[in-house]
Amino acid sequence: MRHARQVKPSRRAPADTGAASTARAVTPVAAGALLLSFSLLAAALSRPMLVSSVPALSSAAFISAPASAFAASAPAAAAAPTPTAGQRAPQPIREYPIKYLDSLTGQKSQSSFWNFLLGPERALALQKPHAVAVDPETGAIYVTDTALHQVFVFDQKGQFLRTLGEGYLLSPVGVAVAEGKLFVSDSALKRIVVFNAEGKRVREFGHFLGEEENLERPTGLDVDRRRRLLYVADALRHAVLVYTLEGNFVRRIGQRGVGEGQFNFPVDVKVGPEGRIYVADTLNYRVQVLDGEGRFLFRFGQIGDGLGDLPRPKGLAVDGGGRIYVTDCYLHVVQVFDPTGRVEFFFGQPGRDPARFFLPAGIAVDREGRILVADGGNRRVQVLKL
Repeated sequence: MRHARQVKPSRRAPADTGAASTARAVTPVAAGALLLSFSLLAAALSRPMLVSSVPALSSAAFISAPASAFAASAPAAAAAPTPTAGQRAPQPIREYPIKYLDSLTGQKSQSSFWNFLLGPERALALQKPHAVAVDPETGAIYVTDTALHQVFVFDQKGQFLRTLGEGYLLSPVGVAVAEGKLFVSDSALKRIVVFNAEGKRVREFGHFLGEEENLERPTGLDVDRRRRLLYVADALRHAVLVYTLEGNFVRRIGQRGVGEGQFNFPVDVKVGPEGRIYVADTLNYRVQVLDGEGRFLFRFGQIGDGLGDLPRPKGLAVDGGGRIYVTDCYLHVVQVFDPTGRVEFFFGQPGRDPARFFLPAGIAVDREGRILVADGGNRRVQVLKL
C-alpha cells in the first residue's frame, strides 16, 4: 500500500453544458434518457444537490442539512442565517475528505528488457471490475471482472495473487466468500458457481432446478454466516432468491412492483451485522431494508440528484456499526447512511483522480474499516478510509 494521503474536494467549476447541439433522431434509448433527465430536473428544483462536475448534475458548493457525523469535521462554509433563540443552526455538509490509500489494478506487464530476454508476459490488468468481496478471516480481496470473465484475487495488502474461473465463467457479476468457498453469480449462465480456496470449481446451482428456484439474471449476492444462507439479487425476476450454502433452494423474497417489499430490477443485496437484508432496488431508486425472514422494515432514497437521492443505486456495503454505503453509477459518488436510513455524507465526484469515480459498482468494507470501491469505468478498485 502507498502512504495515505488526504484528498480534498475539487473546486473546479462544472463544464458548461451549453444549449447548442447537433440534432439527432430520437431513439428509444435516447427517449428514456431524456425522460430520466426531466425527472431529475424536476426533483432538483426542490432538493439540495450534490457537488458534481457532470454537466447533467448539480454544481452546488455545499449542502445545508441536519447535523451528522461528518458535520463536525466539515470545512468552513458560507455564513448561514442567524438562528433564533433555542433554534439550532443548520450544519453545512460538504464532500467528505476521504483518505485515499491505494488502487488495485491487477498484474502489471514486465519491462521491455525482460520481455526481450524472457518473452512477452501476459498482463492481467482489471478491465471492467464489478463486485468486490473481502474474506473476513484472511483479508483476501476478490474482484469480479465482467470483461475478462474471471475473478481477480489480491492479498490483504493489495498484492495481486492470481485469477480464477477462466473457462467456467461468462459474465461474473457478484461475489461472496464464506467457509473457505467463493460464490460467484454469473448473469449470462444464470447460475451460481462455487470455487474452493485453491480456485477449483466444486459445484454450480441456480439453474435446471425448477421454475421457482431458477435464476434468470443473478447479480449481487451475500452470505448470512449465522444462518448459512446465500441471498442472490435477480434483476429479471425482480426478487431476492435464498439458497443454502450447499445450493438448496429455500425461498423467494419479493416480486415486481413499487410497494413495500417489491422490487424493480434489484442489482445488489447485503446482509448486515444484525441479520438485516439490504437490497439495492435500482429502478425504484431506493434501498429497501428487510428483516432476516424477508419482511419489510423501511426504505430510503428516491429519484433526483440531491443528498440522499439514489437515481442509480448499484452497490451496497454495511459496516460493523450498521452504517450503509451505497454507490451510485449515475452520480458517480458513494453516499453513506446511518442504520436508520438517514443520509450522513457522501464522498467522491466524477473523475479519474484518486478518490474520484467513473461508474462505481461494487463496494465492501473490510475488518480494518477500509472501503473498497470497484471503480468500473476507471478499471481499478480504490482503497479508501474515512
